[in-house]
Amino acid sequence: MTTKATSATEMAYQKWVGHTYTCATCRAGVICSTAIRLGRGWRALLPRRTLPPTAAEIKAVRW
Repeated sequence: MTTKATSATEMAYQKWVGHTYTCATCRAGVICSTAIRLGRGWRALLPRRTLPPTAAEIKAVRW
């Protein structure tokens, strides 16, 4: 399953970067709705970051 997620993420990234290289609007530095949509789609596929443990959780760990 990890391979599939990585490949989908990589494909989404390549699609986004490819669009920004070929789109005249993106190359001109103007906001492009397609690039925004592709970028959001790529970032949605990235793994979520976990929050750091709270002080109470750290105290609860027995070393």
